Amino acid sequence: MASTQRIQIEPCYILHRRKFKENSYLVDLFTQNYGVVRAATRSISKQKKSLVQPFTPCHASWTQKKELASLTHIEQRGIPFTLMGNALASAFYMNEITLKSLRINDDFNDLFTLYEQTLQRLTSEPSAIALPLRLYEKKLLEVLGYGLPIHDVIDTQPQAEWYTFSPQEGFLPHQGYFGKLATKRRVREQNYLHIQNPY
Repeated sequence: MASTQRIQIEPCYILHRRKFKENSYLVDLFTQNYGVVRAATRSISKQKKSLVQPFTPCHASWTQKKELASLTHIEQRGIPFTLMGNALASAFYMNEITLKSLRINDDFNDLFTLYEQTLQRLTSEPSAIALPLRLYEKKLLEVLGYGLPIHDVIDTQPQAEWYTFSPQEGFLPHQGYFGKLATKRRVREQNYLHIQNPY
């Protein structure tokens, strides 16, 4: 018989919530050490349920015996991120791809850290959302085992300004210009360096 797991004061964010029975929610938490956890809020007070909102840094406690956990406590651990317009839409997009891509109860500590950093950048630089989103997507692909082999530039020539990705050979220094279609497949060295040193 499976034992009950009790988790105390775990850093987390709410990825998604929906109504679940009377006076409770079913929530998907993105946690620092336990990945995505699905939990019901029936064991917490009505006042605490007001904290079950996306983009609010929280600490959560729960008990779990099977896949569905029971949230026993939640408290705010920081100021909610203020997001508007495209930055808000981008943050919801980040929540969606995180929830749809990760398995329940798998640990993705590094991704959690980058998730939090990305929310900070979307808040502080709402007009420059593309780079932090691409970096998050790249990290998500890596933890799923589908990372692009950006390190594997197989040609021995000096560093190039542009690279072309070949499914058979990986990244190659780009030679010449082959029109708009080729342009879409190239990677600037500047972006490549940002990917290696994002923060």
